[in-house]
Amino acid sequence: MTYTHLVSKKSKSSIHFHFRSIIPKDLISYFNEKTVFQISLIGVRNCESLLLSLRLKRIVQQIYSDIRSGMKNLSLEDIKEILRIEVRKSILHSGHVSEGHNEIYDSMRKVKSLEKVYSKEINIRKSLLTEPNEVRKSVDKKLQNILESLEITLDKQSLNYKKLRSSFIDLYLLRFKWIKDMMDESGRTDDDFRREVDEKLNMNLFTELIEQTQSQQVTVNQEVHTDQKVSSLSKHQSTSISVGIDKFISEKYKLTSKSEMMMRTHIEMLIEEFGDISLGKLDRGMCVKFKDDIRKLPRNRSKIQQFRNLDFH
Repeated sequence: MTYTHLVSKKSKSSIHFHFRSIIPKDLISYFNEKTVFQISLIGVRNCESLLLSLRLKRIVQQIYSDIRSGMKNLSLEDIKEILRIEVRKSILHSGHVSEGHNEIYDSMRKVKSLEKVYSKEINIRKSLLTEPNEVRKSVDKKLQNILESLEITLDKQSLNYKKLRSSFIDLYLLRFKWIKDMMDESGRTDDDFRREVDEKLNMNLFTELIEQTQSQQVTVNQEVHTDQKVSSLSKHQSTSISVGIDKFISEKYKLTSKSEMMMRTHIEMLIEEFGDISLGKLDRGMCVKFKDDIRKLPRNRSKIQQFRNLDFH
């Protein structure tokens, strides 16, 4: 019988033994990435080496078991916290990549930067279709480091782990969208991105934002659908939105045609939403609702045939 935990060593005319233990894959990180270790049994009589090695084997197996017992299984709350951290890192990464693109500069430089982002996104989406196992292996490697640092057992066959891995891939794809939004100066905030993650993953990662949105919606509904009593409006407050924007633009100095066109487009959508009402009747609730509705619109809707001829509603 061959004993893999007992290794013979020759030195000149004598033979002695080493005890050897192969470290389990899930515990390698606890031993500084070592995969095997040996203990010299020199000085132990050869006839006793086998018995001693069996005792050492039982002790080492118990040590491995004790290490594992100190680890916990991956829970739903663990998944949420890991994803929250990854969202924060993704937002920071997106801001770093798009840094310097919030000022007016050579258009060709911006086009080239966007092309790089699109190219990376296309490559990942292509890999998901042609080499899904390779993508999963790459994500597995990153998740292994994260779970080991949190002392969480790595079980690639568990439903929670598969859910976490799938969510990571979705986050990678969303990251490209965030970068493009920032480079397009969409005006979206970090909280807008977090809401988008919750909508995509449906995991309620940021409950405080959900409660805030619901509270704002209740306020908006009360303010928009309740007859508002507006009294003694000043001459300025009585000015309609369409007239007000004309006056505002006429007073702006060195306003580019592109900026003027964007302003007028947004104002037209505001009028579609609430009508050409007096400026004094616009309140915070209306502004919150208008921003929320804008956020739900598809990107470049004027260029998409099915949305091109539709109004704001």
